[in-house]
Amino acid sequence: MERKDKKLNKQLLEKIKKRLLEEKREIERWIEESKESFQVNLDVGDEADMAAIDATQEAHLQAVDTKRGQLKEIMHALEKIEDGTYGYCENCNCKLPVNRIKALPTARYCIKCQQVMERSR
Repeated sequence: MERKDKKLNKQLLEKIKKRLLEEKREIERWIEESKESFQVNLDVGDEADMAAIDATQEAHLQAVDTKRGQLKEIMHALEKIEDGTYGYCENCNCKLPVNRIKALPTARYCIKCQQVMERSR
């Protein structure tokens, strides 16, 4: 059985760029909507109510931070697409496997380098 060589060709790169741009728009929309919808009424009752509000606010802020981190990674990937460096490990400069790019379009490192970095944290 002949195996088709999987390469990061122009067509696949355009699909990935489109996917990243869609994810970027969704995250930006989520952040904007969350700003508008998350309003805390500080005129509520007792300490238990305030503790619940604090916990909710903390969870919301963590979610916003997570989304902003995702947005930063997407922007970085889009910049790499534009400057022609997308699809290469930022550590060892090897080509990233297409399956890795498809699964995680914001991947910066090959699996080997990613594992080394995670172990060193």
